[in-house]
Amino acid sequence: MDNLSTWSQRAQKLLPLLPQHTQTQLQGHRIVLDPTLWIEWIGEKSLENLSFSSSWSQGAQVLFLALKEILRGKPLESAKNLSLREIESFLRDRNSEPALPSESFEDLALHWPRIQGQLTSISSSSQSAGAYEFSAGKVFAALSLSEKIQELKAFFSSEMLLGLRRSGGRVELLDVQEFDVFIALDSGSVPESALLDWLQLKLSETYREPSLNLIPESFS
Repeated sequence: MDNLSTWSQRAQKLLPLLPQHTQTQLQGHRIVLDPTLWIEWIGEKSLENLSFSSSWSQGAQVLFLALKEILRGKPLESAKNLSLREIESFLRDRNSEPALPSESFEDLALHWPRIQGQLTSISSSSQSAGAYEFSAGKVFAALSLSEKIQELKAFFSSEMLLGLRRSGGRVELLDVQEFDVFIALDSGSVPESALLDWLQLKLSETYREPSLNLIPESFS
C-alpha cells in the first residue's frame, strides 16, 4: 500500500475505482509489458474505455484513471505526446503541488515510452488494415523478390492480423529467401508457439504454397 499522505484529494478520490482483480478477457488493444503488467485501450478510432492490470502500483493505476478522463473520445495518437507529468497535473489540487510523489509511479515511468510507441503503432495499424487476398492468377514461387516482399508486407499489415495487434503483438517482414520468410515477431499476450503455428498455416493457405517457412526473430 502506497503512503497516501502526500497525495492530492483528487487522486485519493479515485482509489475506490481501482480494479480489485486482474482482468484476463481481451476486449480491445492490449499492451503487455510483462506477464502481470498490461493496459488495454478499448475503441477503434477513439478511446471508449481503458482497463489495466491491478498489478501496477496504486500511483500508476490512478494515473491510468486520469488518462482515461483526459483522452476519452480522442484518438489513440493523442497519447503519443502526453507526458506523465501532464497526466499527474490533471490530478493536482493546486498547480504548485504535485498530486503524487514520483516514486509512487516509478513502474509506469519505466514503461511509458513503450506504451506510447505501441499506441502509435496500434493507431497506424487500425487505420491502414484492410482485407488482403492473393490473386488466383499468381504463383508465389514465380514472383520476383520485390513482388514477394510487396505481397508479404500487405499480408502482415492486413486485417487478418488485427487480433494480434489488439493483444499487443506485432510482426515485421525482414527478408525473403526462396520460401523462407524472415520476420521480427512480438507475440504480445498470445503464446508464441501457437501464434507461429497459426501464422504458418495462414501463410501457406493464402499463398497456396506448402513449402513456405516462417523464421522468427525477436524485435531488438
